[in-house]
Amino acid sequence: MQSDKALTYYVLQPDVATTVNLYQPYVLTAQDYKQNFSSLDGHSIRQVSDSEAALHVAGWHASGASAVMPNGWLIVFDNTLGHEIKRVQIKPVNRPDVQAAYSNVYGSLQSGFDQDILIPLANAGDDLTIIARYSSDAVSGEGQRIDHWFDRMNVDHGNHAYVDSI
Repeated sequence: MQSDKALTYYVLQPDVATTVNLYQPYVLTAQDYKQNFSSLDGHSIRQVSDSEAALHVAGWHASGASAVMPNGWLIVFDNTLGHEIKRVQIKPVNRPDVQAAYSNVYGSLQSGFDQDILIPLANAGDDLTIIARYSSDAVSGEGQRIDHWFDRMNVDHGNHAYVDSI
């Protein structure tokens, strides 16, 4: 387009061979795929039935590998027993704060999670760890995968009471 100042409008120039990029393309590098960041913002546990407890976890997991392993999973690992006790798919939550901090990490906007995981009530007091995983397998979360193990959860095992008055 060319501005015609005398007529105060623009005139199309069909013979102009200039390309205009409306965005800056970004090509992922091998280093971008290796990035693996996460944070467990909080957790809590409550009894929901005679046999189950709801472990609520909130946080995020941003990994460049999610470009080729798009299936997000949360795994509850019981350190007391030495094995996994539950696995659920992540219901993604938008995290603009994570995207702002890790704009070059693929999928960082949809890296959040905020959900309940039902576990056996018998395991509610055990030493638990949450694992955030991206996997190529949408059915079981196995296949090609990248994990982040969060710190062990501190569950209060104490028996607390106080007598206000007698």
